[in-house]
Amino acid sequence: MITTILFDVDGVILEKIHPIIVEKLQKLSGKSPQEIIAIRKKYWEFAKVGKINDTNMCEHIFSELSIDPSHIPKFKSDIQSSCSINQGILQLVTKIKDLGYKTALLSNSSHELTAVPLKMTCVDKYFDSVFLSHNIGFAKPSREIFDHVTKALGVSMDALLLIDDKEENVEAARRFGMKAILFTDLEKLKNDETWLTIANKELKL
Repeated sequence: MITTILFDVDGVILEKIHPIIVEKLQKLSGKSPQEIIAIRKKYWEFAKVGKINDTNMCEHIFSELSIDPSHIPKFKSDIQSSCSINQGILQLVTKIKDLGYKTALLSNSSHELTAVPLKMTCVDKYFDSVFLSHNIGFAKPSREIFDHVTKALGVSMDALLLIDDKEENVEAARRFGMKAILFTDLEKLKNDETWLTIANKELKL
């Protein structure tokens, strides 16, 4: 029986920030999006599990893109201020809490580009629990981060539903015994068969 619904942050609770990061880096460097994405991904792998912080990650990325590091503080500030809330999802979160479900955030994250925007937008207050990969030391889709969540919540895998915009995270969650929905937009989520079954078709949103 599902008791807790886990929501991803970037691309679900908050509108996708990745395209904004790429766009800003492209303007600063003049490099192609493909090159920027490859370089960012290399260092994001370390940042999302807390092995380097945001400043270290930006220093490496800016160096490889030949961008003056003096731009880093403004770059980070611009990214934080660019974060926008998916208001429809937050309305959904409020309504499912009224139905008795627990809610939690589960995000591959870094402090300044995820945790700070969550605080700035007050989004974290909508959730009973917040799980951020850079604090845990493991990231989706690893088994370890899902085990961490179940232990912290005191539930089994089959008590959880994950809503995530990354197919690899959804597939991993299902493989480990969770229910999971691939998020593309709010209307598709509301009409998803798994969602309707879990909510006993009580959510007329």
